[in-house]
Amino acid sequence: LKNIIENKYDVVITDLKLPDVNGTEFIAKIKQLIKDTPVIVISAYFSDPAMDDISKYNIFRCINKPFEISDIMNDVKEAMEFSGTESIDPRLH
Repeated sequence: LKNIIENKYDVVITDLKLPDVNGTEFIAKIKQLIKDTPVIVISAYFSDPAMDDISKYNIFRCINKPFEISDIMNDVKEAMEFSGTESIDPRLH
């Protein structure tokens, strides 16, 4: 969270299962700190209770593992377009 506070991110990508913190709580804190920044959640564990927990945080997209890197790149591009952020990395085009 320190990096999120100190830096401006165009998109945040996080896993739902994190080693040292509850993923749902982490997402809640992210959305408190940067409400307008799109959040993409990846996980192999999208159970109904987990989806209910994170759905209230206005997540841009949930992606099941395994996934193709090209799919993530497209999702990031869409999230940036949605938020009005210009892409500075031509690999996202």
